[in-house]
Amino acid sequence: MSMAFHPDGFTNKNKWKRDTPAGDEEDIIIELTDDEEPESTGEAGAQAAGGAEERAAKFGAAKASSGSEENKNKEKEKKSGRGPALKGLLAEAEEAVTRRNDPAYRREAAKRRAEAKIRRAGKRREYLALQNKQRSPLETLLWFLPEIIKYVYAVVMTIRGAIVAGDASYAWIGFLELAAIFMLSNAIVGRNRVAAYIVNYALMLAYNLQYMFLYFSGSYLTLVMVTNTDSLNGLSGRTVLYGFTLVLMIVCSCLPIRHVRMRGLPSTGFLSAALAVELAATMAIGNQYSAFYGLYSLYEAGEKQAKLASSAASGDNVTSEFYQGEVQSNITKPQNLSEKPNVVLIFTEGISQNIVEDDRNIMPNVKAYENKSVNFTNYYNHTFATYRGLIGQLYSGYQLENYDTSTLVSIEDIFKEEGYQTSFINTEPLNLHFSSYLDSMNFDTVVADKKNLDGPNQSMSDKDAYSLLYETISDQSTAGKPFFTCIYTYGTHLSLDSPDEKYGDGSNTLLNKFYNDDVQFGKFMDKLYSGPLGDNTIVVFTGDHCAYADQQYLDTFPDYSRTFGSVDRIPLFIYYKGIEKSTIDAVGRNSLDLAPTILDYLDISKPNYFLGCTLFADAANNNSYDTVYYDSDWLLSTSEGDVEQLTDTEENILESQLTDYFKAKKQTPETLEDAIDKKNAKKAAEKKAESASKSTAASAAASSESRTESK
Repeated sequence: MSMAFHPDGFTNKNKWKRDTPAGDEEDIIIELTDDEEPESTGEAGAQAAGGAEERAAKFGAAKASSGSEENKNKEKEKKSGRGPALKGLLAEAEEAVTRRNDPAYRREAAKRRAEAKIRRAGKRREYLALQNKQRSPLETLLWFLPEIIKYVYAVVMTIRGAIVAGDASYAWIGFLELAAIFMLSNAIVGRNRVAAYIVNYALMLAYNLQYMFLYFSGSYLTLVMVTNTDSLNGLSGRTVLYGFTLVLMIVCSCLPIRHVRMRGLPSTGFLSAALAVELAATMAIGNQYSAFYGLYSLYEAGEKQAKLASSAASGDNVTSEFYQGEVQSNITKPQNLSEKPNVVLIFTEGISQNIVEDDRNIMPNVKAYENKSVNFTNYYNHTFATYRGLIGQLYSGYQLENYDTSTLVSIEDIFKEEGYQTSFINTEPLNLHFSSYLDSMNFDTVVADKKNLDGPNQSMSDKDAYSLLYETISDQSTAGKPFFTCIYTYGTHLSLDSPDEKYGDGSNTLLNKFYNDDVQFGKFMDKLYSGPLGDNTIVVFTGDHCAYADQQYLDTFPDYSRTFGSVDRIPLFIYYKGIEKSTIDAVGRNSLDLAPTILDYLDISKPNYFLGCTLFADAANNNSYDTVYYDSDWLLSTSEGDVEQLTDTEENILESQLTDYFKAKKQTPETLEDAIDKKNAKKAAEKKAESASKSTAASAAASSESRTESK
């Protein structure tokens, strides 16, 4: 019903002034339900009126008793000139008392106080009334539609991400986390709408971002992804798709939420139940499926990376710990090779061996050369991505940061020492990061052609890259010195399409780019070995790292199973005209072994600081590193071809060794004599300590035996 608000007494004029802004004189009618009858009506109103009369009587008595006092002061007031002012104040006081006892005035004051309470609540009553309003089914649907869209989008992304990852656990854990977000937001929105919106938007953005990465990349956001943001142009092939999905994700995450009344159990009860179930499921299935634990893992990886960087920043020179007096020799150079043959080393962007082996014959030329070369199987990449993979293979080591340089010995340094001219062909000459990165690796020449940049992102297409490679080595062959020339072909990068050759009907961009690379490689090899230049030139073919298992890759190779998206088997073969073909099982060893393997094949042995070992050696070579994959997120074992996480003990040992290695990369390599002396001194100290320990143990045993005999 509609009624005027009755007074409930007024005893504090100052409080009324605070609660009632000046100028608010309009009448206020407040809608009250039958169970919201004001306390000031009926008996309560009579009590309030009686209280007002009693207060007026007391005020009159007080005034009468003070009359004589006032007469005494009248003369003083007249003399001082303050009489009229005091009279005015007294008149105002009397008028205030009269107003207080006036029911109409008290009703007006009560109305203004009620209005102030509504303003202080920030329209909360109106909002709750709107929430609880009786609506038709259609009105109810429209009212809750934004929130329905928000959560339906999240559910769809959860299912799609789980399908790409190939594991339903991502979906089950995701649904539980969504339920917890809904319950938490619903519990808050009934109390504080702004706080609820902030909490919900933040949680939904984080959740949807993780599942967007899971859908497109097969994993949650990782530190490798974060540290490669300056290479985002490499994703230009799918810019429209990525951009649209990102905008849609942000819009859906920030749709408004409504308060849903739970009958029978409060929102906090549902929230507690959802959290308890999620915790139990996470403990049973594994926390790696949780989107929010993924964010925590990202933070943890960043902290570990920072700790490693801090530990490697200073300290004693430890380069001698990694010093190797020679490259281990396990094979004799073939007799049909010259003393110093030319060497071409081809790094193909992001290639996995399963692409070569695929029954669809995606890379027939590469497959054919594998079958007539010295071919290495079960060979893995030791890191990810390009900036870590190239320098890591050339120096046979790991990278802490993408652009870290190294003071240690590289394969190009050794070839240079052997009298070779060394060069690297830059297929991204306008990429300043990549160009300065190549400049730091001590090649005699970094070759670039800025005129033929017809590939994606102002790069060289694979067709132009292989043409430049042939032109470069043709020129180098006339210099009277053997050459060691490397190239990195960019055309097979994640998300790109082929600008030249297409596979089949051209609908699958992943197949297109690898097929195109294979065609250009085949043309280069035909041209090289059809002329005299090929008579004394070795070609080594491999990848900078494996193909990343993103959504497109997994869709293209649905029957190929991979545990981790950034580590896999990659191709490696050595070919020259007249080679005797053979197949060597690397048994899970990795690309740290590339440099020592090439040098071993050519009978070149020099002091070095390689972490890898020649693949011509037996797999049981006691090498601590060449079955260990490392990037800023993972330390994994590829031993025996099984990709799995290291134990905590193994991780601690490797992290300690890596800290020293990262420290050594920044230090001046010690001279051979110093390194040898330091290594010999260390061995002598260890032997002395071992001897002393044995002597102490023997003395203790003898003493114990003597005491026994004396007894």
